[in-house]
Amino acid sequence: MREDVLAVIGANYYYETPNMVVFRGKPLIWFERDDNNRMLLNLDMPTTSGEPRTLLVRNDWIIQGKPSDVESPPSGSSLRVRYSNGDDVSVCFREWADPQRLGAAHPVALRLDSELRFPLITAEVALEVGGTGMSFGPRATSLGGITMTDCVMSRCGAGLVFG
Repeated sequence: MREDVLAVIGANYYYETPNMVVFRGKPLIWFERDDNNRMLLNLDMPTTSGEPRTLLVRNDWIIQGKPSDVESPPSGSSLRVRYSNGDDVSVCFREWADPQRLGAAHPVALRLDSELRFPLITAEVALEVGGTGMSFGPRATSLGGITMTDCVMSRCGAGLVFG
């Protein structure tokens, strides 16, 4: 838990943007702050299945429904949950000691260089809603025929709003 977290969602970057992804007026991926001003990640996984899906509530995972696979390494810094209908979500938290290391993995993030404070945490989120074409993958965000990549959203109330 940190005061500064850079969200990397579907190959796009969100900094000091509390509602990173909003669908039909409801946040899907968002931050909130606790009493100590630390950022806590939330995720409400959409699905067309009608069955409950995994949630992330204030950095705590709630695995619901009947996942076909769950990957949770002992470090506790990442989790991936997959369902048989193609729904898939993963979150990985990483710490970057300096801009050079961050830039080697995420060169676009350095557009924010003067705003970022190191060491910095990234919350890297990938999400696929089975059978819909809604995908926030490691290389792009795809939504209904559009593709977004390498966008930087900083200090705005909401980043990507659609639906």
